[in-house]
Amino acid sequence: MVGFSEQAWRTCTPTKGGSNARSYSGRSAWDNACTPGGTPSPCIVDDINLSTITFTQGIKITGPTDDEQTGYSVSWVGDVNGDGIDDFIIGAPYFVNGATNGISYLIYGAEEIRNIDLSEPLGNKGITIIGPTGVAANSGWSVSGAGDASGGGKGDIIIGAPNAGAGRSYIIFGENLPAAPGSITLSDGFSEGVTIIGDPTYSSGKAGYSVSSAGTVNNDLYDDVIIGAPNAGDGRSYIIFGGPVLVSGLTMFLSDGFLDGVTIIGDSTYSLGKAGYSVSGAGDLNNDSYDDVIIGAPSAGDGRSYIIFGGPLTSGVMIQLSDGFSEGFTIIGATSSTEA
Repeated sequence: MVGFSEQAWRTCTPTKGGSNARSYSGRSAWDNACTPGGTPSPCIVDDINLSTITFTQGIKITGPTDDEQTGYSVSWVGDVNGDGIDDFIIGAPYFVNGATNGISYLIYGAEEIRNIDLSEPLGNKGITIIGPTGVAANSGWSVSGAGDASGGGKGDIIIGAPNAGAGRSYIIFGENLPAAPGSITLSDGFSEGVTIIGDPTYSSGKAGYSVSSAGTVNNDLYDDVIIGAPNAGDGRSYIIFGGPVLVSGLTMFLSDGFLDGVTIIGDSTYSLGKAGYSVSGAGDLNNDSYDDVIIGAPSAGDGRSYIIFGGPLTSGVMIQLSDGFSEGFTIIGATSSTEA
């Protein structure tokens, strides 16, 4: 069940005689109309069948082919084109153009947004972001909004391409987006944003396997991003600080102790623990005005997740994860089959 508001629960009283009583979150309701303020009105939105979704329920976006795996990754990205309406991005990492370079579709929100068939030209609905030409990069494996990392006043996005060498991630600045219809082709040093290259020490590190906005972990008013590289040794994650240093055309190289953010190293107790398999901003969990991050390590014993607290962090800092590490706290899976 989706779309049922708390307000409806407070103001509606189910009419008597209704059939098919259901319970949602401990509350009972009926399929027939409710009576808020004495006026009959439907209060419940039924379960949604995605094969027959209607315009009143949402929209459907159809990929060009099954092989592309459109929708492998998806994310809200904020308002990247500055029209006052939020936008979203869809990754299709198995798109082939000479190699499985991958593609992402940036779709602009609109007051009357409709179903979209991506086998047809996008027109003014958005732009396409194509992975590196001729490289089996799987660009679009991970996608996310990046907040306003550049300070340019518009939302930015980040796209992971974990199979481009040691892995690459691309931050695309909202202020540099072409007018729709348009496209961007990603490459090292591309002009619309920043390229972040994985640590060559780990040639199969898969930097960019996971990406996310991190909020502002050092509270400098610029949004930061986090990138996971689960196959880099015991797993690594990298917080990239936003700010004036992020300029169009910049290429950044990740390494332990890199000077553009923080390196978070997986627990060596668990060889191949895959720390960084998943990453995300976590908001300000301890209410200290610094945003925090969360990192998943599904193969570390029973599976572990690590909350790292934000703070007055400086570039070049390295954090070593372990059970009971001092920079945050560890969440341990319940059983060996959990992969928490």
